[in-house]
Amino acid sequence: MEESSVLLLSADALGAVLLAALLELEGLIPVFQRAGESARDALRRARPTLLCVDATDPVACSPATVGPARMLGVPVIVYGPRHRGGEVEACGRAHGAASRLLLPPAPGELRRVLRAAGAAGPERGAGGPGA
Repeated sequence: MEESSVLLLSADALGAVLLAALLELEGLIPVFQRAGESARDALRRARPTLLCVDATDPVACSPATVGPARMLGVPVIVYGPRHRGGEVEACGRAHGAASRLLLPPAPGELRRVLRAAGAAGPERGAGGPGA
């Protein structure tokens, strides 16, 4: 897949699409799991440079999902709604994901999280969407 692709795993289609739009604004290419496709198969197909897992989805935020990505060296960002920050923190801690993102992100927060994960998109001028 593309050098800057991001695989999003979530049972919440609307939340994943909204995060995908933000990632596109950062110059990244969101990729989604296909219907009936396992997370492991999606990882093999997409070969993403970053994996975003929804902390509120027990399948996405499981060792069977996060483990293969980590073994492949794919950075993992755990995300979820701000009002469920405890779940985001717990999922991130459980899987050793250093990067966590609460939605909606504060100005500049997405870019900081992407940089911390080593997956920032192309640099944009000051005043860009994630500035």
